[in-house]
Parts: sequence; structure tokens; C-alpha cells
Amino acid sequence: MVRSIRIYNVVLGLMLGILIMAGGCKKAVRDYDEMESRDPLVRRARSKVREGDKNAAVNLLNRAIEKKPCLAQAHLDIALLYDDFKKDYIRAIYHYQRYLELRPQTEKKEMIEDWIRGARMSFITMLSDQLPGRNKRVYVLEQENADLKVALQRVRKNLAGKLMDSSAGVSGTSIAQKEVLKPQPEEKSKFGAGESFGRIYRVKPNDTLSTIAAKVYEDPNRWKLLYHANRKTLDEPGMLRVGQVLIIPEIESGGDYEQ
Repeated sequence: MVRSIRIYNVVLGLMLGILIMAGGCKKAVRDYDEMESRDPLVRRARSKVREGDKNAAVNLLNRAIEKKPCLAQAHLDIALLYDDFKKDYIRAIYHYQRYLELRPQTEKKEMIEDWIRGARMSFITMLSDQLPGRNKRVYVLEQENADLKVALQRVRKNLAGKLMDSSAGVSGTSIAQKEVLKPQPEEKSKFGAGESFGRIYRVKPNDTLSTIAAKVYEDPNRWKLLYHANRKTLDEPGMLRVGQVLIIPEIESGGDYEQ
């Protein structure tokens, strides 16, 4: 009987320990990332990025990884440089995956998996552009599509201008025109007080650049547009702070954005 009670207590203790560790793993991941961000070579690399010397940053991060192969934060930083700056998508994918292997419990997992998919698509696109004898008809269709997008944007701008003129000059503006001119309720709900689409966004709990892009652009794949617009305040895409104010750049309807 005494032995059974002891075994029960041991099992109960192990279960409680597992629950406590599971609850604190995400915090531990953030703590590890912050600690590794203070590595001398990682800090120097980030300083070089801010100075605009990204080649030097890549060299420093490679040195950091050679010295400490399990330095997860260095893998993530260099993956972003290979992806956005070097356009070396194979190396970017490798370092993204290496970070996930070293940080399997990271709260950035879903976002980094999106980056991996984006890097794969960019690599496939790059290969298709380099293939000899590419179908000229495809190129012509792409150009025609781009021209149509520009023409559609001009039509929309002209229509908006006419609606504004008519609402300013005629007291009996129709309800339909007013509905077109005023912001829609769902757009207001995306932002806090004093914020509006096309200007700023205040970071909320559990926000990531992907979820914010889904809110403001209805497309989570536009996260890089937010990242590049806020590089001065973001050392890396995953380091968002609750209450942080982000610039939300305008995107013309039908316009392209950087992948």
C-alpha cells in the first residue's frame, strides 16, 4: 500500500512538471532568443544591417554559426538576409528550417513556415525566368495584365473624384454615394482609437506580421511589406511588442508588392 502511494506521488509530480514546462515553453523560447541576440557576433551583424552593410552582416553571422552551430537566432537572422537581400532561397530555407529544429516550440513557427513557402515559390519563379525559350506569349499576357491593372486603377480614381465632387456640390447626395465615401464598419474594427487604414497600427497580444497583414490587407503574405516599412523599429519580423506602433503603407488596388 505504501509503495503504491509513493508511485502515485512520483507519477503525479512528473505530470505536474510536464504541465508547468509546457506552459512556460513559449516564454523560454523568447528568453533564449533574447539571450542569443546578445551574442557579440549577432549584435555586430545587426549593427552592420542598420548601417546598410548587409554583406558584412552575412559574414559575421556565418562566423557565429561556425563557432556555435546551435545558435538559433543567428540561423534566423541569416535566413532573412539570404531571403530578402541575397535572394539565395536555398540557403534561406535551410537556415529557416534549422531555426525551427532548434526552437520547435517557438510562437513564430507558423510565420516562419510561411516564409519557407514564400522562399520556395521565389526559387521556382527564379528558375522559370532563367529557363531558355520561355514562352513569349506568357510574357505578353503578363504585360497586358499589368496594363489592365493600371487602367483599372485610373478608372477607380476618376470615379472616386467624381463622387467627391458631386457630394461637395449637391446637398442631396444619395445614400449610395454616402455609403461609398464613408469607411466601412469592418475597416474601423481593425484598428484602435485614432488609427486608420493606410496610416498606423498598434500591436495587440498574439499579433504577428502575418496576422496583421491578414487584418489590414486581407492577405497574410503581405507581411514583408509591413516588415520593410518598419525596419527602423523592428530588428527582426518576430520581435513585436504589445502596444508598438507600426506604419501601414498604402497599397494601390491591383499594385504589386515585394514578396
